[in-house]
Amino acid sequence: KQKNTSYEWYNRVDKFGSAIVTVSDKKVNVWRTDILDVVDSYKVESDNSSSVRFDATGRYITTINKDNIVRIFDTKTRSVSTSFPVNYRGEKSQRKNYFDPIAKELYVFDDYYLKVFSLNGKLLRSFPNSSLNGYSVEPSGHLGYIYVTNGQSIMKLAKSDLKSGLKVEASSFNRNAWAMSTKYVNTLSGDN
Repeated sequence: KQKNTSYEWYNRVDKFGSAIVTVSDKKVNVWRTDILDVVDSYKVESDNSSSVRFDATGRYITTINKDNIVRIFDTKTRSVSTSFPVNYRGEKSQRKNYFDPIAKELYVFDDYYLKVFSLNGKLLRSFPNSSLNGYSVEPSGHLGYIYVTNGQSIMKLAKSDLKSGLKVEASSFNRNAWAMSTKYVNTLSGDN
């Protein structure tokens, strides 16, 4: 057990590799699990904690605040390296993005398009959103695919063209279902 000694609300706890990460509106703390002590801290301001994501290597932290600006924070320089706008209609979207550490590309699913950006904020590819919401992008166990959710459906799309893949309507699970997020599980028989 470790007590927080400063006045700071932890909005989210996540796991990153063997470390635990706490996200507040002012910073991201990386904790060592064996001693429950902060081993690193980054000044990443966020008014939407679900949008704060680490890339798989721990080099970049991305966030999309309610001002509709994507910020890519470089942990080596300890500063924002790039920022650029995206399009969300409201403030309630989760804005979960995905950073591909191999291709060095950021996937953002806003309310109009699924977009792929380079590290410097250049739009590389896009695909129209078939719904009025873009909620989340998650990696797949297969390196060539991603999962995206837009309320009405969950899609597994090819990274190469953002078109080919699988689309499952949320209503096929339950008549009133709404797909806001997904978490894939990689098994011997494939993704679940």
